[in-house]
Amino acid sequence: MLKGFFALCCCLGLLQVSCAFSVSNRAEVHPDVGLSTPEMIARRGYPVETHFVTTADGYVLQMHRIPQPGKPVAFLQHGSLSSSADWILMGPESSLAYFLFNNGYDIWMGNYRGNTYSKNHTYLSTESSSKFWEFTFHEMGIFDLPAMIDYVLEQTGETQVNYVGHSMGTTAFWVMGSEKPEYNAKIRQMHALRPCGLHGKGQVTAAAHPRSLRLDVRVVEQRVGLW
Repeated sequence: MLKGFFALCCCLGLLQVSCAFSVSNRAEVHPDVGLSTPEMIARRGYPVETHFVTTADGYVLQMHRIPQPGKPVAFLQHGSLSSSADWILMGPESSLAYFLFNNGYDIWMGNYRGNTYSKNHTYLSTESSSKFWEFTFHEMGIFDLPAMIDYVLEQTGETQVNYVGHSMGTTAFWVMGSEKPEYNAKIRQMHALRPCGLHGKGQVTAAAHPRSLRLDVRVVEQRVGLW
């Protein structure tokens, strides 16, 4: 009886795998699959540039630009375990990078050290040297962001950028702002998406107005198509 039950489970398992394989074969593969950030941007018909920035400690960072020379700079910085692709994956209708470009901004997207686009160094190797990986958001704040911001300002002739950070893109920004306060003058405005950080001093204005933090669940559900 036990053998029969085992055989039945095996048959059902094979049937499930077979059905899944059949469905996956019929599923249409999205044309963006396997494309890099610049390739996805170009496929959408937008102009695109790739730039390389070397930090003070030798990391070579890749930046992606949707150029609009002469327009205000929007500097977009991704979060942990992410890349510049985060800002364009949803396509022209829903992605922040395209939205800002269409509304008159020169788009620059950074990539932190160690992500898929920034694995080069002037003398360290990702394969043979563990020292390449000896960094945290602190180094991203005191090396990566300053290097990229300076490069963008030099390339565009602007004196300030409009900064948008997501998650660790906000954490490293606050490290830069506290450890290198001279960079605060290079930021026109900063927008923190899902911010992550501890503030030891200062007054949180929103805490005095809890009603301003109220979340309308129905509005959110409607926006994402759940209600």
